[in-house]
Amino acid sequence: MGNTLYRIVNWETFKLLIEKNFKIVFRTIDDLFVNKPELHQWEKIEESEIFDILSKLRSFSGTLLVITDVSYRSNFGPFEIDANNFQRFIDEHYRNFGEPFLDTDIIIVSIEFKLAWVIHHEGVYALVNMS
Repeated sequence: MGNTLYRIVNWETFKLLIEKNFKIVFRTIDDLFVNKPELHQWEKIEESEIFDILSKLRSFSGTLLVITDVSYRSNFGPFEIDANNFQRFIDEHYRNFGEPFLDTDIIIVSIEFKLAWVIHHEGVYALVNMS
């Protein structure tokens, strides 16, 4: 029986989706040139708070492509997740992969709404309109 919480999207598929739907091609957060407010003492933020912080920028809906540090491992890539399961994905990330969700840069992409929520490893976060 397969995993129903997420599926792995290979990097080539991710690249094609981004090229088709956005005017910018990116794989890491540094490619987005984000210069936004910072989460003070972000290292102390509970995993369960990340969803609330990012959803205050704009609520999540539809299909999300989520890039965590785990995505860069061999045989991994971005995670495709239904927004209704995103909080659960965050909550179960450490148990499933042995690493915290907020271990380094995080990118969450909505192809449908042409948006990217980002958290940089130095605590900078933003909602990037990709249209």
